[in-house]
Amino acid sequence: MLPTGHLAATYILVRAGSAISQPLSLSETILVLASGAILDLDLLGSIFLKKPHHSLLTHTPLAIFLVWTTLVLVFGPDLSLTAKILILAALLLHLFLDQLVDWEVQKKWSGLEQAAKINWLYPFKTVRAPLQEKPLIFDPSFYLDYPKKLKFSVCLETTLILIAVFLFFK
Repeated sequence: MLPTGHLAATYILVRAGSAISQPLSLSETILVLASGAILDLDLLGSIFLKKPHHSLLTHTPLAIFLVWTTLVLVFGPDLSLTAKILILAALLLHLFLDQLVDWEVQKKWSGLEQAAKINWLYPFKTVRAPLQEKPLIFDPSFYLDYPKKLKFSVCLETTLILIAVFLFFK
């Protein structure tokens, strides 16, 4: 999933969390939104490692726990309980949405032969990823092929973005 889809899904999460509990402050909202996209910073590392970023340590529940713990320790005194929970939920939602791409490929709903797998059980079990010259997201043809090859993901991302825009203006 592209970062825009992750941000839209996280914004929907923020609005849902604020509706159930106390509304988040602006700084808490920004931190939760950043949490929903922060895992994709590993795209830069994937260039040097020549591996798909979904297969890196940064896209594991262990990494999520470490990122969440760090954010809570750094910003903890200023964060409400709702914000702490939403940060964790945003990080987990990111992995779940990335996992959907792999399921789309496994179900043969896409034009891709394979997708990088999330290492859900790391460090107890690791998934080997094939080497790639450069991450697909940095290949301009990726953006031309994305709507053709990953139709389910495109529909999901479009739906998430439309819902987020609707909630933003509501």
